[in-house]
Amino acid sequence: MNRSLNFLITILVIIILAYVFAPETDNYRQKLKVVRGIQAAEAHRAAVSEFWERTGRLPRADELGKEKILIKTSPDQEVVEAIRVGEDEPGTVTIYYKKADLPETPTSQDGNRVALIPDITNGQLTWTCWGTLPSESLPRVCRPFSGN
Repeated sequence: MNRSLNFLITILVIIILAYVFAPETDNYRQKLKVVRGIQAAEAHRAAVSEFWERTGRLPRADELGKEKILIKTSPDQEVVEAIRVGEDEPGTVTIYYKKADLPETPTSQDGNRVALIPDITNGQLTWTCWGTLPSESLPRVCRPFSGN
């Protein structure tokens, strides 16, 4: 009897903790989709880093293929519409999200993207993250885009 009661109490505590700490909000789901897109762009970031190591500069939109740097992964088609390199600035990896997956985004094309921006400081390549999505949908490492 004691073992059964202890087991039931333990299960009850686990269920309560899972309910209390389970992130079930729409913001959390949207943030998860944004993170999935950023993870899908990891191969693109690696390609930009490889290009920079080879040439000492960041690639423009069409240069990765010319340098025979191939990106072997395809974006997560459930969340990501496209991933482009060097479109805005050399080396920038821009992730375009499907609007259906992020319903709070504005209707313009600029309203559904995150840009991973390379920065070269003291011979080191580092990355920052900017997004045009609502700030509650962006991971903490990303900042909302404020315009140029």
